[in-house]
Amino acid sequence: MIYKVLFLINGVLALGLLLSGLDQWVNLVWFPGIHFLNLIVPLLVWANLVFFLFWAVFKRRNALLSLVVLCFAFFVVAPFFKLGSSEDVAKTGDFSILTLNAHEFDGPRWTGQRAYKGSIIEFVADQDADIICFQEFQYLGKNELSQYPYSYINHGSQEGEWYLWQAIYSKFPIINKGSLDFSDSYNNVIFADVVIQRDTVRIYNMHLQSLHFRLGNLKREEPQRLYQRLDRSIEVQDKQSRLIRKHMAGSTHKTIIAGDMNNTQFSHIYRKLKGEHRDTFQEKGEGLGSTYHMRFLPFRIDYIMADSRFRVVSHTNYDVILSDHKPIMASLGFAQDK
Repeated sequence: MIYKVLFLINGVLALGLLLSGLDQWVNLVWFPGIHFLNLIVPLLVWANLVFFLFWAVFKRRNALLSLVVLCFAFFVVAPFFKLGSSEDVAKTGDFSILTLNAHEFDGPRWTGQRAYKGSIIEFVADQDADIICFQEFQYLGKNELSQYPYSYINHGSQEGEWYLWQAIYSKFPIINKGSLDFSDSYNNVIFADVVIQRDTVRIYNMHLQSLHFRLGNLKREEPQRLYQRLDRSIEVQDKQSRLIRKHMAGSTHKTIIAGDMNNTQFSHIYRKLKGEHRDTFQEKGEGLGSTYHMRFLPFRIDYIMADSRFRVVSHTNYDVILSDHKPIMASLGFAQDK
């Protein structure tokens, strides 16, 4: 009897992982809680792995259920763990891009003291990336990050309300810049056309609609209310991702998307926005790739995506406490330089 109960629980967890994977391809908006499942994929993976090992010892045939679902999730949907990849040989003309949600220089929690500003500036200066994308940014003085002669800082207002600031800093000339100005949202996407090696590259700095999700919500909110709030946020993200893709389609420049997507690689939002771009973590990253400080749950919601006309040289996740997000940096080169 106990084996039957355990196998039933195993079946529910396997179905959850299967549905979260299918959502990338089918967008299962009709299924209540599908967006919640996408957020807890790492937990579903671990649970199915435990069941697989358990059944492999006691009931070998039952182990096939979790094994099949785990293989589907890893090979068909998206790897949830990345083995280290060797870096490409750096070449003259390669450049680096770093992205960080700075949390208004407030650290991992709301202290109201902007105490992490100096640490963030020092960290960024030490990494010496060629291009920096900030989300939830606060204005810097003229002498701060002075090694970046070109910048675009957006803090536009919407009906008297302020957006969450974003900024692009560059060592390369910026010849064009703009903002997508999302309606009904404090979040936004800005872009800058940067001249690198006599070529123009369009950098999109994204900060999509927040899900406002914490593990504590599971205790404080009724499931139906939580699912409805997630659904509303995903609807806004879906609209925002379509606007970005439409804007990109109107440009002939090579494009790079960087920043805070506020969703995981297991969501249809990720698949829609990524398109044919290369996720630098999937190309050259290592481990779980977590970019958000959340206890017990590895959350990868910050990305650098380069279109196929670039080659990915390297990718680095920095496990530092500067914000509620972790910085990531990638080195890229032009594909024709191979």
